[in-house]
Amino acid sequence: MSTPQSAVVAAGVGATFHLFRLSADLISDTSARQAKEAAAEAEKKKKKAAAAAKDDAAADLSSSKRASTTRIFNGRLSLGGGGGLGASFAKRRSKRESLDKTGRSSLGQGEGGFADEEESAGEGEADGEEPKEGLERFVPTASAAIHAALFAYFLSACILSATASPGSAAYKDAVYGAIPLGCCTVATFLGIVMNVRDFSRARLSYLQRLLTAMGCLILLAGCVVLLASPPADGANGGSPTSVDWATLAMLAVYTALTLAEGRVCRYPSPPTKDGKKAH
Repeated sequence: MSTPQSAVVAAGVGATFHLFRLSADLISDTSARQAKEAAAEAEKKKKKAAAAAKDDAAADLSSSKRASTTRIFNGRLSLGGGGGLGASFAKRRSKRESLDKTGRSSLGQGEGGFADEEESAGEGEADGEEPKEGLERFVPTASAAIHAALFAYFLSACILSATASPGSAAYKDAVYGAIPLGCCTVATFLGIVMNVRDFSRARLSYLQRLLTAMGCLILLAGCVVLLASPPADGANGGSPTSVDWATLAMLAVYTALTLAEGRVCRYPSPPTKDGKKAH
């Protein structure tokens, strides 16, 4: 039985919405990677500038030491004798050197503490996401299993509806024909791809939820409208077959899964100015 053009268009639009969701995820993932690389490059430049400033400070300190020693000798002062003025200069020099050593030591400790702070902050960021609880823990696994089952059904139904074998008579007489079933197959396959790309739902944004829900609702609405007012031609007078009702049930399960997933899963944290995610 030939499927009405309106049902074919509705199925094609529904599959296109799933394709839009995949495109949105690719764009979002690429943008996040580029922002992360830019932040890492800026951090490297910052560390290089800090190291260069530290080297310049050490060079200036060494130069000032040499200049003070030269002044002492040019003034013909005794550094080791019993002269009061020479002993005073020697004492001041010793005190300055001890202060310089203390300053360098505290600077090294400060840098080490800052590095430890950054490391602990990085670990906190990696572990800062709250663990999934309740239904959210089972959503990725359940979604992957249901998507695989739906894809297997729609693919086999599409093949049986398109072939002329005697065993596929029920599929050939179905109102919801091979073309819309093929669109449902593409939609569920894109759902499997999204499960693989974002299994933990870390990038399940509002836009992705909206696109997926719209695609599933359009697929379901197209099938409901077609079965409610089937065409008058066909071997059984255009009445829906058991295959049509099974397809409607599968689309209803797919829509319910998508809506439940969008309701249960948390939204991703917005990135901060340095490219990291806020918690």
